[in-house]
Amino acid sequence: SRDCELDFILFFSSLAGAFGNAGQADYALANAFMEGYGEQRRSISNGLLRSCQWPLWRDGGMAMEPGAVATMQARTGLIPLDNQLGVAALSEALTSAHDTVAVLYGDADRIRTFVRGGAPSARQPAVSDSTVPAQV
Repeated sequence: SRDCELDFILFFSSLAGAFGNAGQADYALANAFMEGYGEQRRSISNGLLRSCQWPLWRDGGMAMEPGAVATMQARTGLIPLDNQLGVAALSEALTSAHDTVAVLYGDADRIRTFVRGGAPSARQPAVSDSTVPAQV
């Protein structure tokens, strides 16, 4: 695609590439590689190149056991992303001034703590359908 006139290139990767994930070292590494390749490719791109680092989608092809979702929520504040919010995030990513966008959804305070490398708080997050995407 180096010599093609492209409107854009969009990489879909996972938050696992940015933060790792116990038991998924190969998956995390593959996603981190994709991010690195995107950075390299961006320097020769003839068009817009964006990368979205996605969380688990609630109705996506990958699924977790309910207990694993609860553990993820307690450890990181993340909950599976709603489809409608995911599509809205994609639209924002394409128009963003940032080359790489990480989509984080769930308890904003707990997510900020997780992203900054802090220990999760002892309180249990209150999660509902009205939970809004975290802006970290």
